[in-house]
Amino acid sequence: MNLRLGRILIGIVLALGLVVLPVGAPAPAVPRVHAAATEKEKDTKQKQKAEKQEAREQKKSKQPERKQNKEKLKQERKAKKAERKRAEKAKEERDPAAHKAEKQKQKREKKQRKRQYKDTKKRDAREGVVHNDLRDCKDFDSQEAAQRYFVSKGGPSKDPSDLDRDGDGNACEKL
Repeated sequence: MNLRLGRILIGIVLALGLVVLPVGAPAPAVPRVHAAATEKEKDTKQKQKAEKQEAREQKKSKQPERKQNKEKLKQERKAKKAERKRAEKAKEERDPAAHKAEKQKQKREKKQRKRQYKDTKKRDAREGVVHNDLRDCKDFDSQEAAQRYFVSKGGPSKDPSDLDRDGDGNACEKL
């Protein structure tokens, strides 16, 4: 039993790197493992820095290309716009009355779309509908509207908008 305990202690001492020396014995030389490890760490850090610098330089070299592409797109848009204007002028010269009627029709349609958009926004605000589903208590006019929205989104088991912070099943109780 003592032999077994001795072997266990020796295993622990070796595993931990502890050296038991007799009294008066000279201390062994400290191995230079740490110095080599720090050199390796320095090398890896230097490599990482070099890689980052290279990535930055590549990005900078691509910037003129991006600017050229942006300018090219800008010029293409301008050319298309100018072409549309020329086509519109040609239409107007061929038949001014029809062109005027078409413009008025487009104006009416635009006003109608604006009106529909505003009406939809007002209705959604009244009903508590938001299309991006990021809601907060301040987005609701009443606690009842908040509760309806909360239940429609899976409350009280789910609360993606965090309307029921205390977890009692009632959304936006302070409204």
